[in-house]
Amino acid sequence: MALLGSTISTNRTIDLGFGKHSHMIDPRNISEMFLIGKISVTLTVCSQAWSKTSFAITLLMISDGFHGRTRIFIWFAVVSMNLFFGTAAMLFWVGCSPVEKAWNLFVPGKCWSQYVPVLFMIFTSGEFVGAAVRDGADQNSILGHHGLDIRHHPVEDHYEDADGN
Repeated sequence: MALLGSTISTNRTIDLGFGKHSHMIDPRNISEMFLIGKISVTLTVCSQAWSKTSFAITLLMISDGFHGRTRIFIWFAVVSMNLFFGTAAMLFWVGCSPVEKAWNLFVPGKCWSQYVPVLFMIFTSGEFVGAAVRDGADQNSILGHHGLDIRHHPVEDHYEDADGN
């Protein structure tokens, strides 16, 4: 649902002029375009976190009673990931004083650099990709318990090199 909301809000910003050259955008639409754009970003970040949480819950369901450390790791990943992604979503809103300045360029005030929330989101995404790569063995032990070996690739067994070997 969050991804659907993000898509709808992105389409609305396009209707308001997003993607056009700046001189082609009606200045009366700029504040609304920024507000809806921030809503879209927030919903996108939430949909990313919730999809990963959904997968983690699936892993918990198939690892029921198997490897207590794996279950602890999965819960740790879910909680920390949601804290990081929630912080990332919030940074798009709280970086200005007054808060309305975040979407209304005509309100006097000060804002953090626009790169602060973006760099934090890049850090957050990279951190959890790294954790998934580092801890892939835990996932393989869960899947292996159910007869699924993700290390074996049958396609590679039939691969021929350029010499036909």
